[in-house]
Amino acid sequence: MSQNNSIELNLENFTSAGNLSTDISQNIYQRQTNPNFFKGLSFVLFYSRPCCKDYIEVFKNIQSQNKSFSVYLFETSKGTNSSIFSVLEHAPYRIMGFPYIVTYYDGNFCSVYRPNDLPTPENLTQELVKYSNKIANYNSCKM
Repeated sequence: MSQNNSIELNLENFTSAGNLSTDISQNIYQRQTNPNFFKGLSFVLFYSRPCCKDYIEVFKNIQSQNKSFSVYLFETSKGTNSSIFSVLEHAPYRIMGFPYIVTYYDGNFCSVYRPNDLPTPENLTQELVKYSNKIANYNSCKM
């Protein structure tokens, strides 16, 4: 997985605390977050087929535009909800409904956009850029 080349994530890309990891060969409890790889803000769109086509397209467009943040996709059929819950057992979030966007700063959990508070696909890029600028001004998610 390369930050600029691959937009798809799997369960191996997460620690048991729900953070992003590059230690895909390690046991779930031994995986570490690499803040240099996941530098800055990252958004992960959790989705289930056939929903969320508009959001997926927005994420693909954002990736091709090289914004000041990274975007990733996680198709939940690559791990059922029960396996996602068991692998991410110590995560401060639970994927409940789709689309669901989890935000990370330097690979560590930051916040979520749940389906009921998610901007429409037409406004998503603009909202993510605004959020990214807000976080960048604080240089962390702790506000």
